[in-house]
Amino acid sequence: MKQNGLKPEIVTYNILLAGLYRDGRMKTAKSLFNEMQTLGVSPNIVTYGAMLDGYCKNGYIERAIELFESMEDTGILANVHIYNILIHGLFKAGKLEDASKMFIEIPKKGLEPDAVTYTTMVNGLFRSKMLLEANKLIIEMKDKGCLRDARAFDTIIKGFLIEKETVKALEFFQKMRERKFAPSDSVVFMRKVAGAAALRDVAIA
Repeated sequence: MKQNGLKPEIVTYNILLAGLYRDGRMKTAKSLFNEMQTLGVSPNIVTYGAMLDGYCKNGYIERAIELFESMEDTGILANVHIYNILIHGLFKAGKLEDASKMFIEIPKKGLEPDAVTYTTMVNGLFRSKMLLEANKLIIEMKDKGCLRDARAFDTIIKGFLIEKETVKALEFFQKMRERKFAPSDSVVFMRKVAGAAALRDVAIA
């Protein structure tokens, strides 16, 4: 496009950046980001989302945080999707405290955590062996109507099973079936503990 004297639009750059980061081509993606700015194409929230997701998935959480801060400095305000990316990346990097701080920051910015936010937080807390905190967040999640998809139920069921809370796992498994969600990984986990007393008489389809 440049050879023909045409300047790529922001949508084109966003698509290219997302693909490069997905393939782990960090240097090429960074060069493309610099190029678009040189050509006078200003990055938008979608651009930053693609870059943050790329940094987090490729293990560059510190760079992601730096980019997040520079994004805010330019006047682009983060949305819940941006926070979800960072919270997931922070948990993946083992930064539980930073992930929790990021979660607390969401309402302070006038935003509301969504189902993805809560599911990511609950999963991270379970993996960090913080059962009490995970339980509290599940209650909040239900109260705010964010417990509404199969992924959320799967996450909660697996978390309780990992913590050997089979009765609670069964409770959510039954609720999942009542809502006619199709269990995926949770079914495998339920079968693994099928010999437990709490589940012995439960038929799992």
